[in-house]
Amino acid sequence: MKKAMSPLLLLLFLLIFAPPLWADAAFESWLEAHQASFSFDPVLGTGTIRKGSHTYAFLPGQHWLIVDGIRKKNASTPLLDNNVLVTTPKMLDELSLLVDPVKKSQGQAKGKITTIFIDPGHGGKDPGSIGHMPNGKASKQLREKDVVLQTALLLRDILAKRYPDKRIVLSRSTDEYLSLEDRTKRANALARSMDQSVLYVSVHANASLNPKAKGYEVWYLPRAYRRQIVKAGDVKVDQSIRPIINDIVEESLTRESIMLGQNILHGMDGQIGNRTPSRGLKEEEWYVVRNSFMPSVLVEVGFVTNPEEFELLQDNAYLQSMVSGIYSGMVSFIQGFETEH
Repeated sequence: MKKAMSPLLLLLFLLIFAPPLWADAAFESWLEAHQASFSFDPVLGTGTIRKGSHTYAFLPGQHWLIVDGIRKKNASTPLLDNNVLVTTPKMLDELSLLVDPVKKSQGQAKGKITTIFIDPGHGGKDPGSIGHMPNGKASKQLREKDVVLQTALLLRDILAKRYPDKRIVLSRSTDEYLSLEDRTKRANALARSMDQSVLYVSVHANASLNPKAKGYEVWYLPRAYRRQIVKAGDVKVDQSIRPIINDIVEESLTRESIMLGQNILHGMDGQIGNRTPSRGLKEEEWYVVRNSFMPSVLVEVGFVTNPEEFELLQDNAYLQSMVSGIYSGMVSFIQGFETEH
């Protein structure tokens, strides 16, 4: 019996020997006029238009378009004919309205972030990390759950003033215990529709056996981690291509999470200065970022086990600076998102 080609060899064969795909002249001109780029994945059979930080992905001939992974659009897409992508004027006009907000008609609303979900970690019976520092014969303690709740409340208030038209939601606003599942379920319920744009920011404080460890950091879900985001019924297409749509959505959410994290970290850098170091943007499979199906990050505001940060995290002026940095980064991300959608 002839041995079947392994999946890896098949993939290499497709990548190396698949005939090149061409766009018709009208599509090439459209890409140049809109300063956009186009790529085609011969394995998944998907086309992706990129402009700035945004992506518009499709399967040739299907009547859907995934915009940045969090929107579903009914749209005509290029047809694939003898390895040539064939477009029509109507099709290109529809794409123009999506990728160039300046040319959108006045009756069309731009894409907006509708909800910001702020999740202060721990709470109630779960104090999180606890820092202990000498205080004469006794000792003082600093509980993570208290630090992050105060941080989240300050962040909610400043965001609510800036965005009276958006929902600013806290997973908890008191010393309440919530499971990790409770937190992500609440956030995902707000983003149940693919047309809803929700941001998820989890707030935590760090701890270490090394008392010299200090600084703030922002985490996002690793690119390699794959989830089942698009469920049956979410999109009205042949269910055989649902995994492809899922990959497109996953990639878009990862990219936007990284951008959100970068903006927040930059904002914190600007506000905190040299009072404590930035530990950078990192990736990890934290429960809340892998189970919140939206752009999501986890912010660590400092170490309760570091003597300097033990004091700083109890200083209201310092916390205000930290919150201003997080706020500034979120505003920068939202402005970019809403300007280009």
